[in-house]
Formats: sequence, C-alpha cells, structure tokens
Amino acid sequence: MLAVLAFTATAMLSGTADAGTLVVGGDFTPTFSLNAFDAGDAGNRLFYDRLRGGAMRVVISQRTFSTFANENLVRFFGETPGVQVVQTPGDITADVLAGAGLLVLQFRSDAFAGDEMTAIDRYVRAGGNLLLVGEASSLNTTFPGPAFTEGMQANAAANGLLAGLNSSIRIVNDDVGCCGTLVANGAQIGNDPLTAGIASFRYGYATSVSGGTALFFAPDANGVLKPFFAAETLDAIAVVPEPATWAMMIAGVGLVGGAARRRRATLAMT
Repeated sequence: MLAVLAFTATAMLSGTADAGTLVVGGDFTPTFSLNAFDAGDAGNRLFYDRLRGGAMRVVISQRTFSTFANENLVRFFGETPGVQVVQTPGDITADVLAGAGLLVLQFRSDAFAGDEMTAIDRYVRAGGNLLLVGEASSLNTTFPGPAFTEGMQANAAANGLLAGLNSSIRIVNDDVGCCGTLVANGAQIGNDPLTAGIASFRYGYATSVSGGTALFFAPDANGVLKPFFAAETLDAIAVVPEPATWAMMIAGVGLVGGAARRRRATLAMT
C-alpha cells in the first residue's frame, strides 16, 4: 500500500503531456484543393483533416499578408460538424489557444513577439498541433516588387518562430516548384502517418524546407526532389498539476508518512 501511494505521488509530480505535431509548409497553395464545391483533392483533404487530429476548436491567425491564404482552411474545417473555427487578428496568447487542438499561422506579416513564442511553445509541447506556412510564389523572380519583400518577411517571421521553438525545421527560400497546378505523387510523398495512403497532393508553388520529417517533395530546376512540407514532434513539457491534484498529492504523502510512523510505533512496542 505504501509503495502504491508513493508511486502515485511520484507519477503525478513527474507526469508529462504528449507533445503536439508541428508541420511547416513552403506555401499555402495546397489549400486551394480544399474547395467544397468541387470536393477538392482527396489527398489534400485527408492530410489537413489528419492534421486537425479530431480537434473541435481550430484557431487561425488573421495576421497575414493576405486573408485569402486562410479562406480555404476556414471553409474546410468549418464543414466538419461541431468544429469551431476561430479567426484571431491579434497576438497569439494562452487565452486565444485555450481549448484549441490546431493553430494555423500562414504567411505571417510581422515577427512573433516573445510572449507569443512562449504561448505557442507551451501550446505545442502540451499537445496542440501547429501548421506554420511561409510563402513561395512571392519569392520567384517572375513576381518582382512588393510581393517579393512580403514573402521574405513572412519566411523570416516563420523561421524566427521555429528558432524560438527550438525546432530543427527551417524555410529555405529557394523556390523549387512553380507554377500552376502541380501534383506530388509517388516518390514525392514521404513516409509518415500524416501522409499514409495519400496517392496525390496538389500544390501550385513551393519553396523547400529543411529538417524534420519530409512529407511532400517538389522538383527543383534540375529535377532534384526537395521537401516543401515537413513535420516534427517537439519534446513534451511536464504537466503542472491542478490545485485538486496538489491536494491529492499532499494527502497521499500525509498518508504515507502517517502509516510509516504507526508502523515504527508498533515495532517499538513489540
């Protein structure tokens, strides 16, 4: 009995939550295939649904160079009965993330503040999934001008967040896929639970990513396949016990101590 109580108290003190999945993409064009009116591409729909992971609350940041980047995901996740899609224009905070199972950050227009990084880091390490997407079409020299600057800023913001999360993934800024309707299939689809059974994945542009587990590949100008979507699981954080849990631990430790004292007293009498 004493051993059980001691083990329980130790387990509650040292418990950890399962960390969520971080997915980084080099462009948001794969969301174009999620339109409900044409049923979209089955592979794209399966991928994003798996990324949601059964979550009933999805938070999508509106801090983006173009709200068009989010429209398809808002529509897609909103199709699922019971799923609440929350679009937030402000900073990402713990309150914003409360109850969320998926956070979407696409084509961010400015750098992430330190408090935002802390909130996002704790959210992912406590089990929340994160989709972080940069921009590729604005990097291609075919599209010069302000769009080029916006793409560089978006990817710099994304890489800054990735560094703050101690992630191994980075957006490379090399434009490996362009342009029009492109399809990843065969060797262009990585081996991962998120991609299992997916025969094709549509996209329009891509810039490659490094690090993590490669999910989808696009050919560069020389035909070399480079990943433009990658995933990573960050280390889980220790669970901070709720007040009721602390009370249980204190009571358990008290029981252990009391039982030990009674046992010593009994032994002394005999």
